[in-house]
Amino acid sequence: MNRCTRQIAAGVLALTLAVSTYLAVALEARAETPSGQITWALHFTLAPTLFEPAETPGLITPFIVLYALHDAMLKPMPGKHMAPSLAESWTMSPDGVVYEFVLRKGVRFHSGEPVTAEDVKFSFERYRGISAKVLKDKVAAVETPDASRVRFRLKQPWPDFLTFYGTPATGAGWIVPKKYVEKVGEEGFKKHPIGAGPYRFVSYTPGVELVLEAFDGYWRKTPSVKQLSFKVVTEISTRLAMLKRGEADIASSPWHDRRVRLAATYAVDRQAINQAETLGFSKITGSFIPTSFEFYWQPPVYPYDPAKAKQLLAEAGFPGGFDAGDFWCDAGAVNYCEPVQNYLQAVGIRTKLRPLERAAFMKSYQERKLKNIIYSLSGISGNAATRIEAFTVSTASYAYGGYPDIDGLFREQATELDPKRREATLRRIQQLIHDKVMYLPIWQLSLLQAHGPRIAESGLGLIADYPWSAPYEEIKLKGK
Repeated sequence: MNRCTRQIAAGVLALTLAVSTYLAVALEARAETPSGQITWALHFTLAPTLFEPAETPGLITPFIVLYALHDAMLKPMPGKHMAPSLAESWTMSPDGVVYEFVLRKGVRFHSGEPVTAEDVKFSFERYRGISAKVLKDKVAAVETPDASRVRFRLKQPWPDFLTFYGTPATGAGWIVPKKYVEKVGEEGFKKHPIGAGPYRFVSYTPGVELVLEAFDGYWRKTPSVKQLSFKVVTEISTRLAMLKRGEADIASSPWHDRRVRLAATYAVDRQAINQAETLGFSKITGSFIPTSFEFYWQPPVYPYDPAKAKQLLAEAGFPGGFDAGDFWCDAGAVNYCEPVQNYLQAVGIRTKLRPLERAAFMKSYQERKLKNIIYSLSGISGNAATRIEAFTVSTASYAYGGYPDIDGLFREQATELDPKRREATLRRIQQLIHDKVMYLPIWQLSLLQAHGPRIAESGLGLIADYPWSAPYEEIKLKGK
């Protein structure tokens, strides 16, 4: 091999975001009678432990159920990171050691029993989730001066007390009825949970479906939807098919969670693939835009960290990983994609490699028929704007969606005549692409090529960042 060249192709995994819908609920109080049903197609298996605030594992997953069945002293609500709920107010002593909560009047559990200070104390003391030791090591006592007040005495000032107690960091502040739990026992409570949330338990079919019904005694307002159905549908394509057929009203793809996309970026050892496949000649840039392009912005490069990848997947609700479906690629790129597939598999992102002949691959890609994961490769020249226009904005030939802020900035730069302002806008777009983890950049690929002993000048590498022989009039044979 006499000469190798660097191709201006950026290898990147495009994590296509499948259709997702969401429900926007008006916040003003309404007295209308609940009606209708909404069905969620869930990407994980339901288990009774998800009905139990005391067992929250440090993941957000259980709160899809807890927000319906139960209520907390404080919890995140629209526009507020920590909103008063069962507690209408709270105070902290000047020395930061005593927190006192005043319970909201007239709040009742689904059984009709009032929510009291004893229920709050009981719920805290029975909490056995991931942060139980941290909380109980720092709390000296929980006092109930009367039925409507609860006082937490800390062993010493702890600025994060409310973070652990008043947010989904734990389930310690989510309240269950003391008398009912003591009557039916722990297992009985899981079989038929009673809470103080907007929906009451109706039925549970293990591994299949949870059905809840609106509780018209909920303190905040009566829900407008009568019934919620959570169905277990772990396969992505099935969830989306149900959504299209009207069998489900809300569904999501794991890739919609930034933590999942970020996990994939930490899972891949780009430099190891580079060394194995291109002898280390490719460039790890962290971008799908070549470094030589005008307006290029150098993003931070995510390191290879499989432990971090597994942690992020667990935080997103996938401690055992998930089946990510098809992994599409040009058949000529299989040798690049197989190691990527293996690295993803190692952290729990399981895929099936689906190579296509180049013409079929490009046609299906442009027609948006390829779902889940796509190994995308482009060697077209231009600048940062041309790459963004082709792959990132909502109207792009190879885009499966987009973001309004990126679309707006792209329109701005398209008519900006001041080079410095245009550069600033295009770099801002690249920063947003990085922050949103829209892609999993692999490398700026170096295409390895060679010429035989008869060649005096191959033309390879004469034109910067051009992968083929050129200009042809410069090509020479030895002795010519």
